[in-house]
Amino acid sequence: MTDLAQLQQFTWFDDPAKPAHYLTKTELAKLGLKPPAEPVAFIYWKKKHTTYYLYDQNLATPKRKPTEAQAAALAKAQDALKTCEVCGEVETYRIPKDQRLGGIDEDGKRCRLRVCNACYFCFYAEARRIDVLRIRRWAQQMIAENWLILDLETTGLGNAEIMQIGIVDCAGAVLMNQLIKPRQEPTERAVEVHGITMERVADAPDLLDVLPQLAEILRGREVLVYNLSFDKQVLAWCLHVRDINARTWLEMASWNDLMEVYSDWVGDWSHSRQANRWQRLNGPHDAAGDCLAALACVKEMAAFSMFGPLELGAVVLPNEY
Repeated sequence: MTDLAQLQQFTWFDDPAKPAHYLTKTELAKLGLKPPAEPVAFIYWKKKHTTYYLYDQNLATPKRKPTEAQAAALAKAQDALKTCEVCGEVETYRIPKDQRLGGIDEDGKRCRLRVCNACYFCFYAEARRIDVLRIRRWAQQMIAENWLILDLETTGLGNAEIMQIGIVDCAGAVLMNQLIKPRQEPTERAVEVHGITMERVADAPDLLDVLPQLAEILRGREVLVYNLSFDKQVLAWCLHVRDINARTWLEMASWNDLMEVYSDWVGDWSHSRQANRWQRLNGPHDAAGDCLAALACVKEMAAFSMFGPLELGAVVLPNEY
């Protein structure tokens, strides 16, 4: 390992103190030169934590020219790096390997393939078509089995209390739209969003008084919630502070996150998250109203077609998609 303390350091490549014959390996290679064994100086790029070693051009030796056979083998290897392993086309650029488009080798391990842009886009167009069909069938099943949709309006975000519970079925019937009197004041931001003040819920019951009716509606049912993680966390917290075993109570129903499915349906891919972006519900911020807005998302997915809205069970999405 090179000891940097014994080497001369320069601030950057345009440092006036750097001799013109101090070059990097890349610069020497462009001149057809092979660098000496040891560098004579270095440049440290603090932002990227990268060290560039400099070599004395006067001590460099000419590179040995490859034979015709070696040149042919090298050209063949370069062509292999530019050849799509799906369609066999040779591109003008080096094709990277993609594990997602690979398969399973003889040892049962995932292998990666070099796939050109055209095959790459065809693969993801087909994958997207399959996802859309899968989500559409799921939405149709949800409507056919008459799942419930639940929404909560709360006092805020962290350790929040419930101020309103809304439940509708897939036929659009409102089964509950109940105001709840919380044990803490709502935040100003929460009131700005849903408009529910402490004065409005002054005569409303506590969550304990509503739990028997809520349990009767939810018991044994499939329940959809838009942003399940938040609403389930709030409900669990409210049960906990009322000395109720939240885990046991929540197990009476099967919970499903509609926001995750609908976001996959929209398919707004985020490269930074490596996942689809979450979609806003855009409801009226009334518990029952938000449930109906969520139901509209389900109906949109269930009746989707490339040719416009169709009845449930219609054939959609031709292979050309």
